[in-house]
Amino acid sequence: MHPQGRHRYHRLASAAVAATLEALGGLAGAVAPARRWPHGEAFRSARLCYDHLAGRLGVAVHAGLVGRGWLSPAAGGWSATPRGEAGLAALGIDLAAARQARRFACDCMDWSERRAHLAGGLGREIAACCLARHWLLRLPGEREGDPMARRRLRLTPEGARCLGEALGVGGLDLAA
Repeated sequence: MHPQGRHRYHRLASAAVAATLEALGGLAGAVAPARRWPHGEAFRSARLCYDHLAGRLGVAVHAGLVGRGWLSPAAGGWSATPRGEAGLAALGIDLAAARQARRFACDCMDWSERRAHLAGGLGREIAACCLARHWLLRLPGEREGDPMARRRLRLTPEGARCLGEALGVGGLDLAA
């Protein structure tokens, strides 16, 4: 079990357990149609989780940082590798500001993707940089007084190009 705030996430013990659950699921009959996200697909694609990126984009950025070898596991989260520090600085990420946070870089479970996105000071600085460079734009709220409106984001073509080149973030259907 992995506790995160008020939530508790459980991992399966083995592939055999997963196969057993899938077999039981097959006995359950027809699957109900996928439920629509109450805040729209744009909210699931790219959004802010507090002050860092979440949704498909946030998960992809985190995977890109780890996949490129820019982050390595550290006690309580992640640390930047020398290659990562150079790459993040080239993107315009303020690493000094990220290090002043309580936690430099840590996982945050994404509720829509059920995979981790990056939180901590580094997650905050990446989101701030993407917004400042207009790689991400805030989407207007659909309803007046919508508390989620300020969290919706849209990846711009320039943002897709830059994040794609730097981190391999691409092929995501973020227009939804």
